[in-house]
This record gives sequence, structure tokens and C-alpha cells, in this order.
Amino acid sequence: MNRALLDAIREFVRRHGQVWRLAWQQRHQMTPPRRLPHELQFLPAALALQETPVSPAPRVAMWLLIGFMLMALLWAIVGRIDIVATAQGRIVPDGRTKTIQSLQTATVKRIHVSDGQAVEAGDLLVELDPTVAQADVRRLAGERDAARLAAARSRSMLAALDARPVAPQRRPA
Repeated sequence: MNRALLDAIREFVRRHGQVWRLAWQQRHQMTPPRRLPHELQFLPAALALQETPVSPAPRVAMWLLIGFMLMALLWAIVGRIDIVATAQGRIVPDGRTKTIQSLQTATVKRIHVSDGQAVEAGDLLVELDPTVAQADVRRLAGERDAARLAAARSRSMLAALDARPVAPQRRPA
């Protein structure tokens, strides 16, 4: 760079540094005197606006927002979130397995064995809720009774027809 340019920059920084130091030393002399709230009401409008203290509400709101943002950022960095994925599929085990199926569809009430436990033939493995099966039994018993009643009615009608002959009906001409 040019030597004259460097000297100009150096002089610029020195002069502004002096001005800043003088302003910093005199900063307490430049603050206006503290006025009471009733005194501020009688000042001209421009001075009243300049000397009225700022409400602390915006500053409190700002610090609350910053605090919440910092907490959210900290939680995002440190916190752990469980990830749950649902999908359809089939589990295929590697070892020796035995397929166990129930003859009826029911809700499992209790499981009497744990994973990896050795079992023998005849051991109780799972207890099923009999509510659905009992409802099916009652429904089927009702259907059976209705069918027996219909069969008895049909038999009695056939017996009545066989007991007395019925004259054939004439067709209208």
C-alpha cells in the first residue's frame, strides 16, 4: 500500500480515538437530571418523550423469549426422543419354533410362560378371555332352538296335512 494512505489511516484512527476518549470521560456530565413523573408531564412534548423512562415490559418479554429459545435449543441438543414407527410385516424366527394356534378367536387374558422358557405337553401356556366364546355359544344355542322349533312346526304341518286330505284347488278359468 501507499505510505501516504497508511499515514492517513493512522491519523484518522488516532483522531477518532481521542474524540472517543474525551466523550467517554464526559459521559456523566451529558446525562440529564433525574425528574419526577409529575415534572415530566409539564415538559415540552419532545423533551417529555426523551426523558420518560422506557417501560420494562418489552425488555422482559425479549429476555423471556430468548430464555425459551435457549431452553428449546438446549433440549433439542441434549434431549432424547423416542422414535416409533408402525408397519405391517411378518416376524420369521431363526431357531426351533413351534406354531401354537387357538381353535377360537379370543382376547389373551394372561400369558403363563415367558420367552425362552421350556414347556412340556399339557402345560398351560395362554389363558384366553371366554367372553366372546360364551356369547357365540349363547347365540348358536338360540339359533339351534329356533331351527328345532321351525323343524317341529314343519313336522306338525306335514302330519296335519297327511291326517286329512285336502281337496285340490281349482284354477279359475
